[in-house]
Amino acid sequence: MSRFLILIFLLLLSVFSNAQDIQRCAAVERLQHKFNADKNLRQRFEERRSAFNTTIASGYFKHRENAARIEGEIYHIPVVVHIVLADPSSVSDEAVLSQLDALNKAFSAAPPDTAGIPDYFKAIAGKSVIQFCLAQQTPEGLPTTGIHRVIAGRTGFSANNEGVKHRSLGGADSWNTSKYMNIWITELSGGILGYSSFPDDGSPDEQGVVIDYRTLPGGAYKRYNNGKTLVHESGHFFNLYHIWGDDNGSCSGTDYVDDTPPQANSTTTCATGKKFDQCTPSGDGIMYQNYMDYTEDECLIIFTAGQILRMEAAATTYFSSLLSSEVCRQVNLPKTDLKVVSIENPGQRICAPGFNGLVTIQNMGVDTIRSAIVSLILSNGDSVSVSWKGALAYKAAAIVELPLLSVPEGKWTISCMASRPNNSNDENPANDAVSAPLQYYSALNALSDGFEGNDFPAPGWDIPGATADAGWIRAAGIAADGSASAAFENNASAPASALLRLREINLREIDSAWLSFAFTGIADTLEILVSLDCGETYTSVYNSIGQTQTIQKASEGAFGWIRDSVNISNYINKGNVLFAFRRHLSGVSTAYLDDINIRKVIVNPNLKSAGFMVTPNPVSSTLMVQFYPEPTALKRIVIYSMSGQVVREMAISRQSSFYLVDVSALRAGVYVIAAVFNDSRQQKKFVRR
Repeated sequence: MSRFLILIFLLLLSVFSNAQDIQRCAAVERLQHKFNADKNLRQRFEERRSAFNTTIASGYFKHRENAARIEGEIYHIPVVVHIVLADPSSVSDEAVLSQLDALNKAFSAAPPDTAGIPDYFKAIAGKSVIQFCLAQQTPEGLPTTGIHRVIAGRTGFSANNEGVKHRSLGGADSWNTSKYMNIWITELSGGILGYSSFPDDGSPDEQGVVIDYRTLPGGAYKRYNNGKTLVHESGHFFNLYHIWGDDNGSCSGTDYVDDTPPQANSTTTCATGKKFDQCTPSGDGIMYQNYMDYTEDECLIIFTAGQILRMEAAATTYFSSLLSSEVCRQVNLPKTDLKVVSIENPGQRICAPGFNGLVTIQNMGVDTIRSAIVSLILSNGDSVSVSWKGALAYKAAAIVELPLLSVPEGKWTISCMASRPNNSNDENPANDAVSAPLQYYSALNALSDGFEGNDFPAPGWDIPGATADAGWIRAAGIAADGSASAAFENNASAPASALLRLREINLREIDSAWLSFAFTGIADTLEILVSLDCGETYTSVYNSIGQTQTIQKASEGAFGWIRDSVNISNYINKGNVLFAFRRHLSGVSTAYLDDINIRKVIVNPNLKSAGFMVTPNPVSSTLMVQFYPEPTALKRIVIYSMSGQVVREMAISRQSSFYLVDVSALRAGVYVIAAVFNDSRQQKKFVRR
C-alpha cells in the first residue's frame, strides 16, 4: 500500500473515531442522576412540569407572547461565562463574543442559519424575543466583562460530578443564579460536548449550562464547532427536551411541543432533503435540522414556533428574576474613590493601654490613588492619623500602619476614616469609613463572678465576634447560687461553639491557683481555654467530656449542677492570663455556667520549708495535716501513742494538700502522727490538750 493510501486511511480512521467518541449532550443523563440521588425530586419535578405544560395548553403563554411582540419587548438574559481550564487565557474574549453572537442569532432566527430552512418547515419556524448579554457588573456591583477566568483545580469534569460548578471541587462557583445565567466553558471528559440544568431541578447554585471549549466557533471539534452546542444546551435551560423524546426509538416519547414532528431517535450526521423513520414515515419527514437534535453543527438551523413559545414561557415562569436583573448595565466608576475595607488591628479586645493600628484600604475608582490621609478615631474623641503615599490602581489594596493610639479602660468604638485621596474630595464618601467595637481593661489580681449584675458580659469580659445570636446570654432565675447564670442557648441561630472570655488575671507571686465553676447541660461539652497572648492563641486545659484535669465533681440540686475545678498553677508567673469558656453544642439542651472563681493559694513559709506540717499544736479536737507540694503516693495517716501503739489510722483514697483528722477522742498527752507513703514516711509529735 502506498504512503498516500496509508495517509488517507489513517485520516478516515481518525475522523470515524472522533465521530464515534462524541456524545452531543448529557443533560438528560444529568437529570436522571439527580433523580437517583434524590428519590423525592422526580415526583416534585414531574408535578411542576405537568402544571407548566397545562398552562401552555391553556393558551395563557400564547397570549403573553403576542403581547410581547406587539410591544416590541426583548427578554434580556444576563450571562456570566466562567472559563475553567488549566490555561483559561487560551479561550479569548473574541471567542466568547463569537459564541454569544451565534447564540443570539439562533434564538432570533437571524441569517445565515435561517436561509437553509426548507420551504416545508418555514411556516412553523419561530423567532424568539430572548437575547443574551454579557454581564457588566459582578455580584458585588463592580465592573466586569462578564468573562470570569479560573484556573481549573482538576481535570475530568462531567455532568455527574458537577465539579466545574464548585470552586471547592476544582471549578468556579456560580454567580447569583437569580441574576445571572451561568455558563461554564471547560474541558469535559468522555467526549461530552455539553449539558444543562432544567428549570427548577434541584440545587439553585448549580443552575446553568456547561460546554466543552472545543465547541466554540472555530474550536478543535470539527463538525461541532459552529457554537451550536451552547444553543442546544440553552434550549434545555429554557425547558426544551430532545426532539425525539428520549424514548429509544419507541415513538412513545415526547418533547412536549406540538409542532415538532415525531422522531424515532437522534440524528448524528448532516442529511439533505426529506428524511423519514418509523415515527414519521411520510409527509415532510423528521426535523433533523432542529437545534434540539444531535445533528452536526452546520445542519442545526431551526427552533419551531412551539419551541420558542415554550422557552419564553419558561423565561417568564422560572427566570423572571433574570428578566428583571440589571447586571448588564455598565457600572460608571467614579474617578476618585478610596475605600476603607477593614480594621485589621486592633481586634475586639486589647490587653495593653495602646496599640498601633493596621487598616486595609482599596482603590475603587478609575484614577490611581497616590496619597491619602488615614485616621483612627476612638469614640472618646482621641485619634491618630498618617499621611499615606503609594500607588493603588483600580481594585488594588494596601495595609496602612498608624501611630500608637492610647486607650483608657472601658468599652469603645474604634473608627477608621480615609480622606483627601490624591489631595482631593472622595467622589463616593459612603465607603470612606468603617467602625468596630473595642475594649481595654487592665488585669485583675482576683476574679469572681456569679452573673448577679445586669451588665453582661461583665466589664473586661467579652464574646469574640459577638452578635445578638452569639449564644452566650445572661439567664435570670436559673443559678447554682444567687439569682442568675450565663447560658449558652441551644437554638438554630447559635453558633456551634463560642467563647465567653474572662478578664485577664495576674497570677504572680503565689504558690498555686485553681479555677472553679458550676455548670449544667452535661450532654454538651464545656471546655476551658487559656491564652497568654491576649486571645491570639489558646491551649485547652479542661474538657467536661474526655480528658480533664479536675479535682472534684459532684452533682447537686434539682437542676443537676456540677461543681468542678481545674488546677491552673502551671500559669503562675507567666504574665497576664486570659481564660475562656467554650461550650460545644450537641443539639440537646441549653447549657448554664455559674460561680466562676479563681482561687490563689499562698503557702505558709514554714510549710514550704518543711513540706509537712500539723496545726494547731497543741490541739483540742481537729488536727490539720498539710503537705507541700501536694503528695502523689500518700497511703495512710497513722497516729501512735508514745509507747508505739496505733490509736488512729486513716486510709487515703484521694491525694490532697491537706487533711483534717479528728483527735477529740484521744486522751490528753503527747502523740506521734505519721504520713506513710509508698516507700517513705514523715512524722511529727503533737500534744493533745
